Amino acid sequence: MVQLFLYNLSMKFEVGRSAILIWGLIFFRNVFNPPETFESQPVSTFLIALGIVVILFLSVVLHEFSHAVVMSFFNIKVKKIKLMFFGGYTEAMEGYGDRDTWHPFKDFCISFAGPVSNFGIALILYSEFFDQPLYKIFNIVTGYDTFGMQINTINYLIIFAVFSNLIVAAFNLIPVLPLDGGHVFRSILRGCFKQKWIADLIPGLFSIIAGLGGLYLMSDRLSLSTMTGNGIFGIVDSLVSLGILGFICLAMIVMGIVSLRKSIDVYNNGTV
Repeated sequence: MVQLFLYNLSMKFEVGRSAILIWGLIFFRNVFNPPETFESQPVSTFLIALGIVVILFLSVVLHEFSHAVVMSFFNIKVKKIKLMFFGGYTEAMEGYGDRDTWHPFKDFCISFAGPVSNFGIALILYSEFFDQPLYKIFNIVTGYDTFGMQINTINYLIIFAVFSNLIVAAFNLIPVLPLDGGHVFRSILRGCFKQKWIADLIPGLFSIIAGLGGLYLMSDRLSLSTMTGNGIFGIVDSLVSLGILGFICLAMIVMGIVSLRKSIDVYNNGTV
């Protein structure tokens, strides 16, 4: 845990064990399965793998710090930023409310700040270092083509930084919970409808549908016989086989159910 200061406000910064585990797996995957250009260059392979982890770390940190900066702008004290396997979250201190109690405009700005910061970094790097169409960056990172470019360690990592920040921003804008896009969507609904339960109902349904859809698309990785034949260990093994995207889909379903229950409670209590 690290103690940081933002606008003279004390704030804790934590890196969870799950985040360290994921970054370690990403590092070793890129060491043993490097981009084709660097397969016969062990030093470059190590630097690429390390650089990819550092870039992903900084992309997520920048994203969460952007949330914290906007929260501070609205006089909401930040308790901590914590990085986890799926990304991270920024938590307000007790007494400063949460997304359910903030004004929709505040919630919108705070949620939108993270993706905007990643888009901004990607745009700056892209405009400063490249004069090629954007789709070429995706093809270089995914290994489809180099388009005659002389790829070295430095420009590959810059290309990857553009790529990763675009992916982080675009992924977080998907309008499902618990992603920023889901909270942006909910804040817009809260501003448009007087009935608060609607603002929880629609994102909740979207989240459950998206989560179930994602699991369905990955269903070829699941083995019912393994899940039922080996008890709890079979279930855990099957879930691990889904990877990060599988856990994100499960998180979408759980957050969707929580949002639906909240919507039902608000409706039953007659809160508007």
